[in-house]
Amino acid sequence: YGPPNFVGEGLKIIDEYVGSTDANLDIMKAAKPLWQPLNFESPMEEIHSFPSIVEDENYHVMITWLINDKPLERHIEFAWYAIEYLLLGTPDSILRNALETSPIGTEIIGGLDTTYQQWTFSVGMKGVYEKHVNALEKLMQDVIKKIVDGPGFTEDQHKAALNTVEMRIRDQSTGDLPRGVSLFYRSLKKWNYGVDAKEALSFADDWNNFKLWNNAADNVNSKRYFDLIRTHIIDNPQRSQ
Repeated sequence: YGPPNFVGEGLKIIDEYVGSTDANLDIMKAAKPLWQPLNFESPMEEIHSFPSIVEDENYHVMITWLINDKPLERHIEFAWYAIEYLLLGTPDSILRNALETSPIGTEIIGGLDTTYQQWTFSVGMKGVYEKHVNALEKLMQDVIKKIVDGPGFTEDQHKAALNTVEMRIRDQSTGDLPRGVSLFYRSLKKWNYGVDAKEALSFADDWNNFKLWNNAADNVNSKRYFDLIRTHIIDNPQRSQ
């Protein structure tokens, strides 16, 4: 974000304004985000316009599932990273492949959103004709049910997902951002909600706990992953389109 002397001068200017202030715990307590209850009795559907620089009468269709109404245990967070990879991570992922080879839309959108304390999982497509909107939802639901009820994931797919998730966690790639800025943003995912910021950065013990969860005797043929998918996607009314 600039040469070192520029950064130093910028921090000095900021310090003149905020250096003498103290944390107001009453304000922090009042501003703490509340948990939204999982109280949908049936899925919600809304239609909104979106800006476009080209003439386009097609739809962007997104289906979003709300996953949790209380803090997720870290090993369950890792499990959801793996589920996202298994469903959408590669061209051979079952759900991604089904969407890309269908004539319903032109581009896949969505994924796992971990920005807030209540995570969401979204899948959709751009370029969907109005007559295909309902067909897209049915296709996604059918494919996900087939995964859970059918052969599921292969052993190679499962291993690839776990290896990819572990590498991402250990590497903590920052992309184009300076490493300090990226780690600060990552810590905010926990810190904003009153959780120790270090929890977002540490992983060794949590990853070991996840491996114990993954290798448990009752996780034959990815059963524990299918239980999460069935509960939070297939049978979950906390869904919007």
